[in-house]
Amino acid sequence: MYVEREDLYPTPTRVAAAPALWVVDEFLGEREIEALLELFGDEGFVQDHADHYGWDGSGFAAEVAADQHPTLAAVMERIEAALGCTSSLTPTLRFRYYPEEHGHPPHVDAYTEGEHRLAITALITLVAADEGGETRFVDALPEPVAVAPRRGRMVAWTSTLAGGADDPASRHDGAPVLRGAKGVLLAFLYLPPTEHRGDLDLAPRSAA
Repeated sequence: MYVEREDLYPTPTRVAAAPALWVVDEFLGEREIEALLELFGDEGFVQDHADHYGWDGSGFAAEVAADQHPTLAAVMERIEAALGCTSSLTPTLRFRYYPEEHGHPPHVDAYTEGEHRLAITALITLVAADEGGETRFVDALPEPVAVAPRRGRMVAWTSTLAGGADDPASRHDGAPVLRGAKGVLLAFLYLPPTEHRGDLDLAPRSAA
């Protein structure tokens, strides 16, 4: 459900009209990032707590319920407060690691679980590639958008229109990493389709 939203600093930047696409720099600080990398780098923790994990064609992925560790719970709470929305499903956080020459194919985050449908995605860079690795929204309006990975940066967007239908403008991919590696943390916020607004406003209330 939608809740009172906390203002973010530095001020978020909206980079597309459709989807509702925002960039927030310095969303996570160094201590939080290092704690998350240590957690997902702990093979025992991943094996014991991940709903699923392993390597696929894009790289390594592990998904853990946010209530499995205080660090994850605190980060998820910050994300929901920043976006002004709490997931109607038990929230999970997905870590993805892309080695050099790996990326993610074009797709829309069109996920449904029972009566709940994904409404908002948040992607936070924990490890920034030295070159490549942009998140690209090729059908965004009024023009395509490519967001470079920057350590601590959050990118948040809507995947649906009002009422829950897929928003084709939200189709995106992860450009291949050309040099270095990329690690990101993903949060998926689900809502019943009737609650989907098809918009996301992160502008400070004093400026709205």
